[in-house]
Amino acid sequence: MSWLAYIGPEQILPVAGAGGGVLLILAGIWTFLLVRLRRFFRNPKTWLALSIVALIGILIVVGWNLFQRKMKPVREKVLVLGLDGLDPGLLERWMDEGKLPNFARLRQMGGYARLGTNLPPQSPAAWSTFATGANPGRHGVFGFLRRLPENYYPDLALFGIDRSGMSPRVHHYRQAPAFWEIAAEHGYHCSVMRCPCTFPPDPIPGGEMLSGLGVPDLLGTQGSFSVFTTAAGGGDAPQLSGAVVALESGLDSWATAIPGPRDANAKGAPRSELAIEIVRDGDGVAFVLEGRRRRLGEKEWSEWIPVTFHLSRGATMHGMVRAYLVSARPDLRLYFSPIHFQPERPAFPISHPARFAGDLADRIGPYHTLGQAEDTMALNGGHLDEAAFLEQSYTVLAERRSMLDAMMCEERHVSVIVFDTPDRIQHMFWRYLEPDHPAYDAEGAERFGGAIEQVYRVCDEIVGQALGYCDERTTLLVLSDHGFTSFRRAVHVNRWLYEHQYLHLLPGHLPDDTATFFQSVDWARTRAYALGLNGIYINRKGREGQGLMAPGRETEALKQEIKEQLSLAVDPETGERMIETVYTQQEAWWGDALEGAPDLVIGYRRGYRGSWKNALGGVPERLVEDNRAKWSGDHCVDPSLVPGILLSNRRIGKADPSLMDLAPTVLQLLSIPVPQEMDGTPLWQ
Repeated sequence: MSWLAYIGPEQILPVAGAGGGVLLILAGIWTFLLVRLRRFFRNPKTWLALSIVALIGILIVVGWNLFQRKMKPVREKVLVLGLDGLDPGLLERWMDEGKLPNFARLRQMGGYARLGTNLPPQSPAAWSTFATGANPGRHGVFGFLRRLPENYYPDLALFGIDRSGMSPRVHHYRQAPAFWEIAAEHGYHCSVMRCPCTFPPDPIPGGEMLSGLGVPDLLGTQGSFSVFTTAAGGGDAPQLSGAVVALESGLDSWATAIPGPRDANAKGAPRSELAIEIVRDGDGVAFVLEGRRRRLGEKEWSEWIPVTFHLSRGATMHGMVRAYLVSARPDLRLYFSPIHFQPERPAFPISHPARFAGDLADRIGPYHTLGQAEDTMALNGGHLDEAAFLEQSYTVLAERRSMLDAMMCEERHVSVIVFDTPDRIQHMFWRYLEPDHPAYDAEGAERFGGAIEQVYRVCDEIVGQALGYCDERTTLLVLSDHGFTSFRRAVHVNRWLYEHQYLHLLPGHLPDDTATFFQSVDWARTRAYALGLNGIYINRKGREGQGLMAPGRETEALKQEIKEQLSLAVDPETGERMIETVYTQQEAWWGDALEGAPDLVIGYRRGYRGSWKNALGGVPERLVEDNRAKWSGDHCVDPSLVPGILLSNRRIGKADPSLMDLAPTVLQLLSIPVPQEMDGTPLWQ
C-alpha cells in the first residue's frame, strides 16, 4: 500500500466527489438495510441479487470518481521550492561567477526576478502572504509577536491555545485560506512540507501537510535547550532561550535532571524533570538517561534519544533529544537540544492526516519536528560552537532533502516544501562577510568565512534535485520570502519614545538595560510604545488596558507626528539616519484583519534593526548600540532593501512580481478561478 494512502472521511469525499460521496453514503445505507431485512426475503436469490446491485453501485460511483480525479490534473503540476532568506545580491553574484550552475540553468531556461517582499519582512507575515496571496491586513499575521492590549504583554503570533473547553485547542492566527486549501477543495492532491505558519496543520482534503515554523518543543516554547556545565557563570544565554544547569566543579560524576514540560494536572503546574547521570569518561563523557548508557567524545553529536516524562494522573509526554559534548575538560559543557515531539506521537498534531508525521519518520528516519530546528539561540549564547551549529544545520537540510524525495515519489498536483536553513546560517554568519562588522572575528572568519556561500551551493544542489522531478507538465517555482542585509547597530525605539516624551516611566525610575515587559512604564502618561521588531502602538482608549489617547482624530494626529519625527532620527554616534520609512497602518495594509496590527511600522535603513530588548518591551539606557552578537545579519528592515528571489522553468510574465502573486499564480496554473480576496495577480495572464 502507498505510504500516502490514508482512508477516512476527509479522504473519501475528495476521492468520490461531493455528489459521489452522497451516493456512496446512500449505497452504504441501502446495503445495511438489506442485511437487516434479510429475514423478510423468502427467496435468498432475491436478497443476493439486491446485495450485488448495491455493491455494483458502490463500485461504479467510486470507480468513476477515481477516474475523474485521476484524469483531471495530469495536464498541469506545480512544484514550489521555498529557500528562506536567499538574497538576490549574493545569488546573482555567485550565479555570474559560475558557482551556482543549477540556479543559472533555471534562470536561462525560464526566468529570474527579484521578488517584492512583505511589510514588515518578517518570516511569519511573509510566508502567510505567500500562502494566501493577500496582504497582512487580510490574513492577520504581522510578525513573530503580537501584543495583548489589556496588559501590554508580548505574545507569540505563530499559534495560540484556546483553553476555554475541556481540553486545550491549538489554533493559528491566519485568517485567509491558503492556495493549497482552495486547490484541495477543487479536487487537487496537495502536499505541503514545513511551510512556516502552518501549525496546527491545515486539514487539506485528500492531501497531506507537515507543519513548519511555529511547531513548539515539548515545553511549549520555540526552542529551550539545556546545558550542563561546570564553568563559572555557565554562559550568557539570551533570556527565555534555555536552561543552564550548574554542576559542581572538582567532581567527575553528577546526578541531575533535564527540565521537562509543566504538569498541568498538578497543583501549581510544576515543571517535570527527567533524571540523568553524567560521568566523565576519559576524553569524553558518558550519561545514563532512562536506563540506557551512552557515550560521547568531544565535538560529537548523539543520535536521537527518545524520552518520556511521567506526569500526574498517569499522563505521559513523549519527546526526543540530541546531545552534543562541547567540551569534557577542563570544564564540562554538555548540550541537550530542545525536546522535539516524536513524529509518531506528538503532544499536538503536527501533520495532516495525523499519522502522516509518523509514517514519514518510518520512511526517512527520525527528524527535527521543532519549527525552528537550527538552534540559533544556543550559538548566540555561546552554548554551541559554530562547527556544531553548522553540523546541526546540515542535518536539518539533509532531512528536508529526504522529505522532498519522499514527497515526489508519487504524482501529485501541488507540491510545496520550504528549506529554512539558509535563513538561519545567514543570521549567524553574516559578520564574516564584513571585516568592519562589530561582531567580526578574524580567527572565526578563517574557518567559517565561506559558510554562507556553502549553503547557497547546497541550495543549488536542491534546485538540481527539484529539476530532476520536473517533466513537461510541471511548473517549478523557486522563491525566497525576503533577502538579507547587515545588522550592525541595534535601535531601542522605546528609548526614542521616552526621550521625546511619548513614553513615560513611573516616578523615580530611569531607563534600565535589564528591565523588560514595560516593568516601569507609567501608562497613565504614556501615549505610544514599541513592541516587536518593527511595530509602534498608540496607547488608545477602549483598546489598551490603560488607554490614554482617544480614537479618531487624536490618535491619527499622534501617528502622523511620530511618523514625521522618527523618520528623521539619527544615530548619535555616526550622525546617519537610521530609518528609511515609517508607515502608518493605513499606508501599510488594508483589509478586515487589522485588529492586532501595529499603528506604525518602522522600515530601518541598511545596517540598523530594532533591538532584542525593545522587542520585549524594554526601555534601555542608550538609543543605539553596536550589535556584537553572532546573530549579525537580518531582514527586518525596510522591504525595499531586502527583496526575495523568484525563478521558474517558465518565462516570468510580470516585471515586478511580489510574494502576493504566488498563490494566484498556482491557482491559475490549475485553472481555478482566483478569489477576489487575493491581492496578488498571476505571473502569467
